Amino acid sequence: MNKKIALVALAFIWTGSAVAEKPLPTNNKEQAMTTKEDFFLKIDALTKVKGITPQSVSKALKTRLEFAKTSNINTAAHGPSGSGIDRVEIRGEGGRFLTIDVSPRLGVTTEDIRRHFGEETDVVHESPDLPAYLVYSKPQAQLKFGMKLGKPDILIVVILDRTEFALKEIRANSSTEKK
Repeated sequence: MNKKIALVALAFIWTGSAVAEKPLPTNNKEQAMTTKEDFFLKIDALTKVKGITPQSVSKALKTRLEFAKTSNINTAAHGPSGSGIDRVEIRGEGGRFLTIDVSPRLGVTTEDIRRHFGEETDVVHESPDLPAYLVYSKPQAQLKFGMKLGKPDILIVVILDRTEFALKEIRANSSTEKK
């Protein structure tokens, strides 16, 4: 009987199911907070990047992401195992829009975000089927944290939107060229 249990457990671990389902540590508050703080430091680094490229995103996230083109102007990559990042996508010409799908197992709450980034400039919630977004304006981009509502609310997506700022740069460059 014990051999059967051992073989089933070994097969379970070998397929990766045990690793994939294992939650990030939460019983040790210091370890969990370090993980969240590291995640926030990476998001901070992304907000300072002028051009969103696969290389700049990989550098800010401190990992090598294997991006693949999903269209002529979009690229995507899956996050490394255990990073708390499930998927990263760069959209738009010149990388104006970045989405990061966050593993709910990371356990980032609204309170965690406010503790790190302060009070949001706006909250957007268009439909009960969609995440509620905490919106922050940064010098290079608008930063949005998409929250799955619950008790507590849990972060599931981060959006870095440079569209507005890129358009301002284009307008500024075109006005200086006309002079």
